[in-house]
Amino acid sequence: MELSLASLDSELWKRYSSAYGDISPGISKLLDASLEDGERREVLEEIFEAVSHQMSFYPALWLALPYLVQELDREKEFEEQVFLIGEIGCCLVTDFPANRELYPAPEKEVEEAYAGAKEVLREMVQSFLRGQLEALRRLNPSDKNFFCTGVLAILGDPEAAFALISSGWEACYLLCPSCGQVEEELELSDMSQLENIRPAPLAEDWDQTTFQDTYQWFGGLLKLLGAGEDRRRLSYYYGTYTCPECGEQGLVMDWMKGYFSEG
Repeated sequence: MELSLASLDSELWKRYSSAYGDISPGISKLLDASLEDGERREVLEEIFEAVSHQMSFYPALWLALPYLVQELDREKEFEEQVFLIGEIGCCLVTDFPANRELYPAPEKEVEEAYAGAKEVLREMVQSFLRGQLEALRRLNPSDKNFFCTGVLAILGDPEAAFALISSGWEACYLLCPSCGQVEEELELSDMSQLENIRPAPLAEDWDQTTFQDTYQWFGGLLKLLGAGEDRRRLSYYYGTYTCPECGEQGLVMDWMKGYFSEG
């Protein structure tokens, strides 16, 4: 599938704005072949900040994504590919219904170009995972966590990735859908706070081709990459929580999505 790129002269860029307005000048800079690597990274960071400022959704993402996917396709350096996948994923975490409700749906041509870019991106990331597992295992824990969270947004569940980023992978924030009881900052490092969570069995081996069950494939990816602590924490995020107020039980991740959607 070919990427469909909005013309940089189009009025769409003014209508589909970022946190800082029209980002077509930044996209234009990105296309400058004379940019040094350091300058290119700086331009990319400005674009990523503009389309995902404070974890909010901005319509500019609909236009920017095809260009960002094109940039990933152009990039040949492993470290920069990891950076791009993580950052693109962390832009996509903002794109779920509760987070973009302030904006009307994009017009058809924009929506189709955006959907096409996401499909190309998914294929690229799947291929990258298959070809770079050994190098990815060697990432430091922080970079590995950031990359994997971006992959979750791209290949699986952007709203779950949003919840993980918002909680810092360190705590659970829960809203009971039955009684409205709120639990905040249940620290995953403090077992005494987790008595109402029954963790899911640790995710095991993943075949690297199946993506239907988010917990199993994502937990399996964490296992493949040697991210043992993140895999353990994920078992709590996909465990079962019992509300201490009304006794209702539900998936921790579902209740976290409810919390952040309401927030």
